[in-house]
Amino acid sequence: MELIAKSDDEIMADIVVIPSYLAKGLEFDAVMVLVLSENEYAEGEEQLLYTICTRALHRLDICAIKGASLIEKLGKKASEG
Repeated sequence: MELIAKSDDEIMADIVVIPSYLAKGLEFDAVMVLVLSENEYAEGEEQLLYTICTRALHRLDICAIKGASLIEKLGKKASEG
């Protein structure tokens, strides 16, 4: 496992932990998004979550705590369909 902390780090490991703001322009076989607080990816940060989710080529997993505001908002939009 490798932690990528800045944009000029080289990716050498099979598993990479990367801050969401560095994901733009990169692609991965699988992406796991963790939402660990109710206000993470809050109002105005939908574009950042979109960027993260579109980095997955084959598999996307989103894990969130109960009450995460953006996940609840996405769920409502999906059910309105």
